[in-house]
Amino acid sequence: MKENSHEQKVYQNVFLRTSTLKAMKTMKCSELGGACDMEFHANSFEEIAGMSKKHGMEMIHAGDAGHIKAMSKMSELMKTPQLMKEWFEEKRKEFDSL
Repeated sequence: MKENSHEQKVYQNVFLRTSTLKAMKTMKCSELGGACDMEFHANSFEEIAGMSKKHGMEMIHAGDAGHIKAMSKMSELMKTPQLMKEWFEEKRKEFDSL
């Protein structure tokens, strides 16, 4: 391959892009208080929590009994702000450890 060839430039560009990307982390709905094994992939806990919340709401609107039950449990947890905060921080630690 010639020095500075098109192929070499493409390879360098791909290498630079992929070497700077953070590895995405994966958690399941059930690991985040939900009712199924749907996987979410994100770079931050806030991002994955948002995906989980959106998914949960969609499943509840679809009438999924398992997700409705899981939301009921979460609603009970939300009645005690300190317990909710502790739950949230525990899940954040799980995410960070991945």
